[in-house]
Amino acid sequence: KFYPEPTLELATWFHDVVYDTHSRENESRSAQFALESLRSLGIRESRCQRVHDLILMTVKHDAPEGDTDAWLFLDADLSVLGRSQDEYARYAQAIRMEYAWVEEEVYLRARKQVLVQFLDRPNIYRSGHAREFNEIMARLNLIEEIGQIDDKLRTLA
Repeated sequence: KFYPEPTLELATWFHDVVYDTHSRENESRSAQFALESLRSLGIRESRCQRVHDLILMTVKHDAPEGDTDAWLFLDADLSVLGRSQDEYARYAQAIRMEYAWVEEEVYLRARKQVLVQFLDRPNIYRSGHAREFNEIMARLNLIEEIGQIDDKLRTLA
């Protein structure tokens, strides 16, 4: 069994501590909250800063080449993409509900843009542990949702 190092576990706990669908600063605010909280607990500065930096990497879900811990963290954050079609559909529906305040066409275009960015990657998952996640299923889920978005956009036109 795999046990992540404490820094990854801390980043996981803190990475969505600030989550407001009306804000584009969730990651930076979560990272700052983590930094301040961990410092106040006397955690060593290098670990505090690393947790902060890992959280900021979720903005683009990108990490420097060779940063295997960061890739593991980011892959885990994207693991939902490779779940079963039913689980993924529930996830996509929940995301839409979180953004219910966004006008339908605006939401659909923005959501499609995000999905296409992931689909355009040579690999969605990059860590050695990502074998637990299903790259093929993730791609199928993304393609399916993009198709549904395109169908909805056609009906809005």
